[in-house]
Amino acid sequence: MESEHASRRDRALPHHEAFHLASLVLAETDSTDFVWETLEQPSMAYFSGKIAGTCTLEYYVSQAGNTRPIIKYPSDAEPKKVTMLTILDRLRQLETGLDAENPNDLYGHLYHFFIEDPEHESDPHYGIDTQIADLLKTLGSASYGWIDFSDPRHQVLGKFVNSKDTSIKHRFFHQLVLSVELYLRIHSPTLYSQADRNKVLTQLPLKIAWDLAVAQRWLENVFISKTTSGESSPKKSTFTFDLRTKNRQKEALQDFMDMMKWPNKLEVERVLLETDHRAKPVEDRSSDAWSWFSGVILPGPTLPWLLINSLIDCDPRSSDNLYYLTHMTPSSGFQYLSNTYWSSRCVVGKVLGAARGVNETAGWVGPCLYSPDLNRIECVRVRQLPALDSRPLPEDVASMNVRTSPLGPLDDAYPVNDYELITPDTDDITDAIRIQKLGFLPLKEQPAASKGAHSNKNRPVVWDAAIIFACDGETCPMRLRYDISFITAFPCHEGPHGSDLTCKLFPTAQLMSLHL
Repeated sequence: MESEHASRRDRALPHHEAFHLASLVLAETDSTDFVWETLEQPSMAYFSGKIAGTCTLEYYVSQAGNTRPIIKYPSDAEPKKVTMLTILDRLRQLETGLDAENPNDLYGHLYHFFIEDPEHESDPHYGIDTQIADLLKTLGSASYGWIDFSDPRHQVLGKFVNSKDTSIKHRFFHQLVLSVELYLRIHSPTLYSQADRNKVLTQLPLKIAWDLAVAQRWLENVFISKTTSGESSPKKSTFTFDLRTKNRQKEALQDFMDMMKWPNKLEVERVLLETDHRAKPVEDRSSDAWSWFSGVILPGPTLPWLLINSLIDCDPRSSDNLYYLTHMTPSSGFQYLSNTYWSSRCVVGKVLGAARGVNETAGWVGPCLYSPDLNRIECVRVRQLPALDSRPLPEDVASMNVRTSPLGPLDDAYPVNDYELITPDTDDITDAIRIQKLGFLPLKEQPAASKGAHSNKNRPVVWDAAIIFACDGETCPMRLRYDISFITAFPCHEGPHGSDLTCKLFPTAQLMSLHL
């Protein structure tokens, strides 16, 4: 697909290298990453269309299902109890990879400290393949209570790293070290060829595949440093996390501010320089900030929210009113000073993406129109109902070549002379449509999660959204109620240009052709 000319592409490429973290392919491949190869489904690599507010056809179709098989390895194997110091020390050792030439050391580190060898007396598991099987059984244990990182609620890893609950933090790092052990063994060049390794990676249970994603992102972005102090025995050891891609993440944040025309950019840039040693390091300002500046970001929908929350954390003029932005409520946005900014998953952002001066990058659309119905700094949750159009079915894809034929249904003859090519009138241009107001009306019955809005003024309220147009002297309100999708069509090559015979044009979709 990428062999196509750059102008013949329907998806928007990330504006910065760091934004590629929204997607991940576990298998090693020299070809283009196809939409079905990514761990996250639907694939975030195909989320944004070339036009702001749109998605690609691949992303839209992939929302209908997941081709990844559901595989489970039933197991009740449990790991050994181990201290946090042992876990961190082993993670530090694994940063340089496995020493495959010393099988005794590999065996000793794994089975002495972390997991059981069921055949240690009769047939010890010195082979890497048997060690992989034991790690799969241990990480796949349903009774031990491992963290399931495929669950969106568990995909902000900074919450585990910075958790004040020592049992949660210990469980996370215990799972991480076993995942790293498994990841390095699967990628051992002495065991698998690339083709065999890819086959193994595509046949893993979903939960373990996400464990490997955590391990890969950790190894790529974090170093662990160890310092020993004290003259008494035992000596005190201190571990610190060195963020190797922190500067890259800062650059991406600055590029994002440029695209969004952030109103307080200069002050945020001064904070990112970290010249004030009395100030808190940017990665320590919140769990989201740690996740962003460390680069330990799982694929899927979390990256846009880690990015925007990190920006808000570094902005001295922001307030607690924006505390509630989260990927668990994607139909959200916020007003900040004289602009509004919207998630690419929110219908308001999808529609306003067609307006002049509006950009889309890293899952956010902005800067958009100011709303007088909102406070100058306020988080907004929009009531967004499922789209009325049905999801595509396999038979729709199979019949696409027939339904999109430029000649229409197959026939013996075609009345070519009855058709006239419609061309725009470039002499008589009427531009009488303007956005008069971006309006919001709070719901009378707030959802249970927002009923505390009266007791906590910072908690976001759920609103009905509408755009009020001024059309040739008349006011035309249009409610933004449904989670519709605007699709950027893949550019045709020299024609003919087909149109889907079953396509239904929703009224709101007409906004995409307006010059707002």
